[in-house]
Amino acid sequence: MNRRKGAILVEALVGASILVVFISALALAHQTFLVRSSMSIEQTQASLLAEEGVEIIKYLRDKDWGSHFVGAGANGPYSFAWDQEWTTTTPNVYIDEKFLRTYTSEIVKRNASFNIASVGTDDPNTRKVTVSVDWLRKGATTTRTMSTYITNIHYGE
Repeated sequence: MNRRKGAILVEALVGASILVVFISALALAHQTFLVRSSMSIEQTQASLLAEEGVEIIKYLRDKDWGSHFVGAGANGPYSFAWDQEWTTTTPNVYIDEKFLRTYTSEIVKRNASFNIASVGTDDPNTRKVTVSVDWLRKGATTTRTMSTYITNIHYGE
């Protein structure tokens, strides 16, 4: 009879150990899911903020090409600020105290065929604009960027 009690005790310990391992694996999987989900949300927010930044660039282009994209000071980096309309600013502007969105613009060169090229003649009516969104994740900076070319739609007016 004592042997049977000992066997039941061993079975109970083995069963409890299996249950603990299973619950621990579930908890680890849940924690991993939460971390990955949080990262995914941040990456999506950063992508949307970068996309919005490109739209703001188009608004600024439409509003006044000369103020934002002409001259040596037009290169940036600049942040965007909202005060009844979009403007640019040199102090950093954080979104939700987490994301820093900036943009830079570069002079575009064109070759003899008027195609964009790495060498050639400067095109004063086209700029390459890069919007960057930076945020901290576990002490490391993560960046999402989006680039596009814009042209002076008021050229020749």
